Amino acid sequence: MIEKTVNEGQTTVHFIVPPLKADLMRIWKSTFLKPNNTERVSKMILNHNISTFPKWTKINTNKMNSFTLIFESLPKECTSFDLIEDALEDGGFHFKNIKRNINDVYQIIL
Repeated sequence: MIEKTVNEGQTTVHFIVPPLKADLMRIWKSTFLKPNNTERVSKMILNHNISTFPKWTKINTNKMNSFTLIFESLPKECTSFDLIEDALEDGGFHFKNIKRNINDVYQIIL
């Protein structure tokens, strides 16, 4: 039953992480999608291949890495949105005006 809930009406964001100097990364549970035409937000419901704060994921600094975030569905009327990592320390990201596509699957290169 949980699998069905996660797969219906979700937004998927795949991240590509080029080789970094740092060997650890993590995501904050407070990461969300903010549609540009409404106050409603889509919360992160699942993360794959990256730990959530306060834990860390060790990454290979000599190769490309990747992780995936799954969010609640965006409203039907949404045409673009921001992806915001609302971190309580420096280093959180904010990607603005991501154009919505029909599949609600996106790729971001950090």
